[in-house]
Amino acid sequence: MKRSEQFTRRRFIGGVILTTVTGVLTASCASSAPATPSGAAAGNQATSVTSPSPTSVPQAAANPPTTGMVELVESSWATDTYGMSREQERLDLFHKTYPNSKITVKLRNVASSGYRQQVLTQLAGGVGPDVFRLGWADVFPFKEQGQIPALDDKFKSLGKDDWLSNPDTKTDIFDGARYAGKLYGLPMGGDMSNVEVNLTLFKEAGVKMPPTTYDESNWSFDDMLELAKSLTKRNPDGTPIQMGIGVDAGMNGSGNPVSLVETWGGQTLSEDWSKFLWAQDPGPEAWQWNADLVWKWKVAASQAEAQGGAFSYNNGKLAIFPHYVSQLSYHTQDVKDKFDWDQAPWPKQGNNPVKVMFWYSAWVMNAKSKHPDEAFQLLQFLAGPIGTIPGVELGWELPLFKSLDSRYNSRIAALNKNIKPAIDGFNHRITRHYYHQPRWQEASTKYIGPALDDIFARKKTAAEALREITPKVNALLEEGAKLMGTI
Repeated sequence: MKRSEQFTRRRFIGGVILTTVTGVLTASCASSAPATPSGAAAGNQATSVTSPSPTSVPQAAANPPTTGMVELVESSWATDTYGMSREQERLDLFHKTYPNSKITVKLRNVASSGYRQQVLTQLAGGVGPDVFRLGWADVFPFKEQGQIPALDDKFKSLGKDDWLSNPDTKTDIFDGARYAGKLYGLPMGGDMSNVEVNLTLFKEAGVKMPPTTYDESNWSFDDMLELAKSLTKRNPDGTPIQMGIGVDAGMNGSGNPVSLVETWGGQTLSEDWSKFLWAQDPGPEAWQWNADLVWKWKVAASQAEAQGGAFSYNNGKLAIFPHYVSQLSYHTQDVKDKFDWDQAPWPKQGNNPVKVMFWYSAWVMNAKSKHPDEAFQLLQFLAGPIGTIPGVELGWELPLFKSLDSRYNSRIAALNKNIKPAIDGFNHRITRHYYHQPRWQEASTKYIGPALDDIFARKKTAAEALREITPKVNALLEEGAKLMGTI
């Protein structure tokens, strides 16, 4: 997906954000889908749920309910039919799990373009949602402003039902989400870098099929380049017909820029989170390779050639696309049977270990909820081993509980798609979540994104662009590291 197309949810979870934002609380939430699909995935019945107008702001009730029932409001930015059906299924499971509960839940989902500001407006007016989703880059600022509470003591109150302490939980993931030892948000919608492949184009070209997982057969970046050359088609005048690989200035967003640099053997931030290290070798080499796909090798479309999504993966004219594993879920809706879509593992580079970014957004609760106990009951359910089942089975989110590994993508298992890069990729994941740095997103928006734009547009070499921005990025990161208490 090129930058001119609709942003997906993953681009706003903490990757290199390339849109203009202002202030410390920068916009970080996006749509949960790359397109607006027409129905639910195989095996999942779509549920009709009416979403309010993005411009409407709910008002506080004049009188509290007298029926004994407690109504909670849940918000996220899943407003397409497929996303809404998934969220409704979570709520159906909640009511099935707690059949005697007096809790009712109202979905108040808002499209990504207005979501974050509307949540802020509602919180300021005392009518904020009880449980809501955030891009993780917003967790720290919301926590600093007292809008969301720490959750550890609330989990302890669950006693034997505290799944956070259960051996089934992939505890290192939740521990990695803490600030100063405390958990303010629960990871949700986990995702990971991958490479999407159009197997139809591979077969038509008669080239070697891509690998399936992270073993000795895994391809390298050089292998991927050679295949891209074989899979690119241009007219005699040079105008493109079919592109071998899809790239943009942000390597298609989210964690992929980090996966690129660190698989090449580089590092993103210093150990104390205060220094930006992409200007050090081999960071410039990795980003120059990315730009050369367009300008030197001409196997990727330039921004001009890619206008209007002319060579997007979904239209069948792109053979190789560095992207993320969640999109297998949505291709049951947007690509369907247009071509043979699948995924391959992230490539290797030389003798360096493959490193893939693993990222997520957050479920949080309103610190001023009128029903805090009930709100936490809903929150822990949505992020827990039962509430995550719909997303896991649809392949939209990676399993954070060991018992769900075998159920990952099970609803489209009959399509015989390759899920190994998602499950096996856990062994190669980068455990430092750079978007947790309180100033990472601001640095990305102001400096890193524009520098990558310059590299991609051939205005500057990668070495020049990254070297120029490093002092400015470091000034912001030092502020963030002080807030984190690491310096």
